Amino acid sequence: MAQNLFGGVNPVGKRLLIKGTEFTVVGLLESKGGSGTMSLDDRVLIPVTSANLILGGRNIRTVYVQADSPSTVNDVATALNEWLLKRFRNEDSFRVFNQAEMLATVNEVTNSLTFMLGGIAGISLIVGGIGIMNIMLVSVTERTREIGIRKALGAKRRDILNQFLIESMVLSGSGGVLGLVLGMSFCLFLERFLNIPTRLSFWPAAVAFGSAVMVGVFFGLYPARRAAELNPIDALQYE
Repeated sequence: MAQNLFGGVNPVGKRLLIKGTEFTVVGLLESKGGSGTMSLDDRVLIPVTSANLILGGRNIRTVYVQADSPSTVNDVATALNEWLLKRFRNEDSFRVFNQAEMLATVNEVTNSLTFMLGGIAGISLIVGGIGIMNIMLVSVTERTREIGIRKALGAKRRDILNQFLIESMVLSGSGGVLGLVLGMSFCLFLERFLNIPTRLSFWPAAVAFGSAVMVGVFFGLYPARRAAELNPIDALQYE
């Protein structure tokens, strides 16, 4: 908010108009960021008495209470709930939200989503691996005479094996590179057009690319071994 209103100038001591009322900036809070389209930095704090005058009301709907330490959060929530119950004499008149409980709930939801997305990613890798294996088997069948000629000219079993393994790795690695490019493009789209902050990390991208290459190695091993074990005489006579 300070950046939007005052640019790179220190806002402390500057004046600000809110609905015709002039305020003097007395402090600048540390950046806390946010999630999604909501940011804790897009706000201005003013005294409650001034807020009542500007907004024309005296009702306070939300109060934030901070405990001395994380270990006392539950005790503070219990004490606050008892105090409010004595004041309002009706449990339906108020509600106490414990940040620790809310965080635990968010973590459970996040873990569930992570597990679900991991399962979807695993299924996608298996389906993609089967597709790569089928493509390589077709390639081995179509290049049977080529394999026979190479063996007749002195190519060893490991040479044929390495050839088809490398082709499978290049095929799966190309898919991994394409996925990284699409993911980076989607992140840039979110930042530029939807103003949703994103962060690109090296290690997750490296793990994703490595997983794609390993899928190529794993599912390309059977077609490569099948090509390497071909009899050169039978391969040369293949039509």
